[in-house]
Amino acid sequence: MSAATSDARIGWIGIGRMGYAMAERLAKGGAGLTVWNRTRSKAEPLAQHGAKIATALPELAACGIVFCMVSTWDDVKEVVAGDTVSEVLAYVDYSPSDLLGRLRNSVEQALRKKLMTIEESRTLINRFRQGMIGYTYLDRE
Repeated sequence: MSAATSDARIGWIGIGRMGYAMAERLAKGGAGLTVWNRTRSKAEPLAQHGAKIATALPELAACGIVFCMVSTWDDVKEVVAGDTVSEVLAYVDYSPSDLLGRLRNSVEQALRKKLMTIEESRTLINRFRQGMIGYTYLDRE
């Protein structure tokens, strides 16, 4: 992995059953991942795979893309209230439909703002695709 690629950080909010598995795959794949969860102890095992565990939500402001994987819209509003999200480049709210399309839109924003290179964007999208192969929410039940 190039130094430029390792500097492109991904933020992750929400380490439930689905969020943990997706974040774990990104971390194992070498993505620069910063994780925040309301219950910190649920996120701590990701550190063994290279993820940085944030102590406060505003730490995600340094990330180029932030994914939010919490269970309800009320929870989304709770964790992103305030100025934190306006400080980050892109915010991706998980939806079963077109997650890759949402990621591509966020990456395009990063490219326009020159916060990542074309090579970094390709690496990120390819890692995300590979992380999702064979995984569905029902696989973990």
